This record gives sequence, C-alpha cells and structure tokens, in this order.
Amino acid sequence: MTADVLWILVPLAPLLMAVGVVEIGDRTIRWWWISALPGLVAGLVAPAPWLADVLWPGTQWGDSGILVRSLLLFTTTVWLLAGLYAMHSLTDDPQRRRFWLFWLFSFSGNLLLIIAGDALSFYVGFSVMSLAAYGLIVHRAGPAPRKAGRLYLQIAVTGELLLFTGFIMASHQAGGSMALEVWQAAPISPMALLLMFVGLGMKAGFWPLHVWLPQAHPVAPAPASAVLSGAMIKAGILGMWKLLPAESGTLNDVSAILMIVGLISAFYGVALGLGRRNVKEVLAFSSVSQMGYLLLITGLLWHSPALAPALTILLCLYMVHHGFCKAALFLAAELFKSGRLPMRNGHNLLLGIAALPAIALAGLPLSSGAASKSRLKEQLEAASLDSLVWVLQIGAIATALLLLRALHLLRALQRDATQQRIATLPLLSWLTLAMMPLLLPWSWPLMRDATVDSLPLYKLVELSWPLAAALMITTLILNRGNLRLPEFANRPTPFVWLSLRLKRILQRPPVPVPEPEISEQIWRNRERRWNRFWHDNTVRNSSWLLLGFLVVAAIFFSVAETL
Repeated sequence: MTADVLWILVPLAPLLMAVGVVEIGDRTIRWWWISALPGLVAGLVAPAPWLADVLWPGTQWGDSGILVRSLLLFTTTVWLLAGLYAMHSLTDDPQRRRFWLFWLFSFSGNLLLIIAGDALSFYVGFSVMSLAAYGLIVHRAGPAPRKAGRLYLQIAVTGELLLFTGFIMASHQAGGSMALEVWQAAPISPMALLLMFVGLGMKAGFWPLHVWLPQAHPVAPAPASAVLSGAMIKAGILGMWKLLPAESGTLNDVSAILMIVGLISAFYGVALGLGRRNVKEVLAFSSVSQMGYLLLITGLLWHSPALAPALTILLCLYMVHHGFCKAALFLAAELFKSGRLPMRNGHNLLLGIAALPAIALAGLPLSSGAASKSRLKEQLEAASLDSLVWVLQIGAIATALLLLRALHLLRALQRDATQQRIATLPLLSWLTLAMMPLLLPWSWPLMRDATVDSLPLYKLVELSWPLAAALMITTLILNRGNLRLPEFANRPTPFVWLSLRLKRILQRPPVPVPEPEISEQIWRNRERRWNRFWHDNTVRNSSWLLLGFLVVAAIFFSVAETL
C-alpha cells in the first residue's frame, strides 16, 4: 500500500500544490519544492509499480527499470533546482502565481509520462505537460512572447492531434490493450508510425520539427527555458522508446532514414546557431543539434534491436548529461545579467564555471560528455556502423564551436551586468547544475563505468582533438575580428509568417457579418473577460469542482470494483 501511495503522489503532489497556490496564494509558492520529494524518493527506492484499474483498464504507474529510475531522478532534480532559482528570480513578478500554476501542471505531466507503464497514462502526461508549457512561454507580456506562444500552441495542438490519431491506430493493433508490453510486441502500420513519430517529434524539437524552439527560448523566463530544454523535450524521444515496438520490421526499414535525419539535425542546429546574437537563441539551436544525437540513438535501436539493453543505458547517459548541461547554460544566460560576485575577477570565475557544461556537451574528457560520447561510439561499432564514428568527430568540432559562441555571448552579458551582488539561492542552484558534468561521472554508478572505459590514452586523444581544433578555429576568428556569417542564418523563419496567417484565417467569421464594428466589439469584450479570468473566483471554483469530480469518480470506481 505504501508503494502504491508513493507512485500516486509522484504526479499528484504538484497538482495538490497547484490547488494550494490557488486557495492559499503566494505563501504556498515558497513550499512548492515539497511536491518534488515523492519523485526523488521513488527514483531512489524504486518500489513495486502501482497496478490498478481505478483510472482505466491496465493502469500502471512506476517501474524499477534503469530507464524510469534514471529519468525520474534526473528530471525531478532539474525541475527542483530550476524551481529554486525561479523562487528568487520571480519574487517581484506580479504574475508569479500564474507562472507557478503552469509550472506545477507541466511538472506533474512530465513526471507522469516518465513513470507511465501504460500507453494512456503516457498520453495524458504528455498532453498535460505540452499544453501547460504554453503558459511558461507566454509568461512575459509583449508581442514577442505572444508570437512565440502562438507558434508553440499551434504546433503543440497539431502534434497532439497527430499523436492521438496514431495512438488510436496503434491501440487497435494491440487489441485494445494499454499495456506497454503488448504495444512493444504488436505490429504497427506505417501510417500509425508516421503519425506518432511526427506527433512526438514536434515536442522533441529535432530537424525539421524544431521551429518552435528558437522562438520560445529567447522570450521565456530562464527557469522555464531550463526545464523546457533540459527535461521536457526529452519526452518525445522517450515516447518513441515506450510506445513504438523496437523489433518491428517497419521500424527496421526506416532506421537508416531516422539516423540520417538525426545527423542532419545535429549539423543544422550548429549551422543556424552560429549566426545568432542572442545567447538563448544559440542555446536553443544547440538543443536542436543535441536532439539529433538522441534521434540517432533511437535509430540505432530500430536498426539493431539486439543492442537494446546497452542502448537503453546509453539513452539514460545522454539524456541526463544533456539535461543538466543545458539547464545550467540557460540559467547562466539570466544569472550573468543579474549581478556580480563580491570578489576580484569574479566574472572570470563565473565564466569558467559556465564553460564546464558548455565544453562537456562537446565531449570534455573526464566529464559526463566524454562518458556519453564514448558509449555512443562503442554502440556504433557494435552495430557495424564504424563509418559514422568520423561523422561524430566532426560533429564534436561543430558542437564545440557553437558552445564557444555561447560562451562568447555570455561574456558580453557580464560586461553589461549590474554591480549588485548575485543572490545566494539562485547562485547555489546554478552552481549545482553547472558542476553536475564533473560530479556525475564519479557519483553515478551507471556513468562511472562509462567514464572508466574512456580513460585509455587513445580515447582521451579521440575526445580531445575535436576540442583543440574548435579552440584553434575560434582563436583565429577572434584574432581576425567578428566573422560575417551567411545572411540566411539571421532571416526570420517562414513558419512565423505561416503561424500568423493561420491565426488570421481562424479568426475570420465563417459567414459575412453585416456590422463588423459590433462583431469586433463583441470579440474585444470576450477577450477582456478572458484576461480577467485569473483575477476572479472562476479558477478557484473550477478547481474545487474538478477535485470534487475526481473524488466522486474514485468512489464510483471503487464501489464498482467491489461489486
């Protein structure tokens, strides 16, 4: 019974905290971190899963497998540290209550999709997380957040529709069962595969489904960017591993295409990111690039299902490594502007610490990046794809160039920083994330073995020469002045224009309106009422109504099960 309650509390605790934010107010925000404790405990203890038909037939929450435990611990830690940073950075924000409501709903959905042992639970968690993240992107008022939020919401809703359609088709192939074991053993049609792949890929953000990432990150608060890129975009890749049968002949046939798309995404993100002047935009394109490597690992699984155990460990290493590094860099983009350290050359110390997660992404020896990339090369060789190892070496140079560009922009932010002292809480949160690339290789047993395997001299040389080459190229560029990159790198994406066109088309009335002035006034009044939604008692009443409905539904299902 204790294990069941623990797994139920993992996604439920953030929702209960959200009710507290609505009912009690700002005083609850300082205690939001309590909602992360069930996830941490479940990841450490790994109790038996919760098996019940209370919600729907075949409900299963929790798993003691390495994938669920690793991602649950890592995801909860990233959300916890980014949330502690947000507690200080949003202290004076008048709309902080709204931010925390969306934050807690997104957090709950992210945890649910990780512990989901059935397909429907994963879909519910994925949908809650995706739609609630819209509120994090548009939190700051202005045209740019609205534009980015509109594009994200359009893509998110489209992805949900595609995923739901593919979900229904796959469920039919599985005989109506929601158990992931049945889905893994059932065949999948090419159409269902395409729909689910695109629906999940729109959240993952790899090329060519990445268009919302460079728009959302520059306008979102830094803590939101940290969890968006550090944790939430991994849900698309995780869904492919959980919902799609790895040993399907259909997936094996398209595995080569998937790996090619992953490599294109890896280099495409670098090519466009190098031409950006906003550090958060550079980091967004870095996420597009890094998601390409995760897609490559997924393609390896479909190409060689016999390597599934080793590839599962590799996926855990890469997700955890990228998540901590990227969360630290996004927080640094705001921390460096907020103040300075009270010591001589404190700005150089901050920049040096920020360089750890940046260079770790390119495979810094003795870091989490070295362990992850070494394991990836080993699996490519095990799958008889040795020719791709050299592509990874070139990719390491490209990644290092892009992250050195981000460090150059971070240094520019320091020059414009205020003279006030950086607050302790956000500094400690950021330092913990930034040091993870050096701590994980020795504190996490799963990564310790990979780190030890990367210690031979020839492997250290393989990991070091791409970094040395990138440093030489960067030094030459800086000595010659700023490099003028191709103009296409800074042109606005056509998807923004298409997003605006779609908005205008949907806002047109279906039939001619004889008095457009009256119609326009009606829409303006409705918009004003919607804007006042958060300031009235509607949310409070709706929350109580929803909670009452859940209680009545639980009692009904319990009585029905007893009878």
